[in-house]
Amino acid sequence: MELTPTQIECMEKHKAFRAKIERQAKPDTGISWRRRNPGRVPAKEPVIIPTGPTPDEISAWKRRQEEIHKPLKEPWFSIEEEIEPPSHEITVKAIQLVVCRHYGIRLADMLSMRRTIYLALPRQIAGYLAKMLTPLPYVTIGRRFGGRDHSTQIHAVHKISGLMERDPAFRTKVEEIARELGGDLG
Repeated sequence: MELTPTQIECMEKHKAFRAKIERQAKPDTGISWRRRNPGRVPAKEPVIIPTGPTPDEISAWKRRQEEIHKPLKEPWFSIEEEIEPPSHEITVKAIQLVVCRHYGIRLADMLSMRRTIYLALPRQIAGYLAKMLTPLPYVTIGRRFGGRDHSTQIHAVHKISGLMERDPAFRTKVEEIARELGGDLG
């Protein structure tokens, strides 16, 4: 492999630079040509810095830990005062599960995109109950039913309301599901 003229020129400049440095270096001074301080004092013995705590520091730490963690004579809080009884709040998930159980379908089927009547009617009932028994808006309810649009939930509420007005047996079934959830459609 042949070198180009530029490479040869660079190599010659580098050799000249190294020779200049070697001429300026003082023999056996212990000073490297890379250091800027030619009058530098040779390093002293290395200083050993302890890496761990001393025995006194360990015993002081133990005393502090014993003071911090000593048992209290009286508890500083009472669990009975801080925990409130659970509120019976009706959730969309609870509504979905109860309606699924009543109609014998899986929750995955209720949340699926299929629109067969045996899935659509329970889904609409659950959407109706979610609107009537929770304070959630249609948009949120639609999201909880597999990402459906709010207009789908509005349609479900109107359809189930109409069916309940026309069919007393259907009304009692929906009211029975609402009672099971702890809500009242009254």
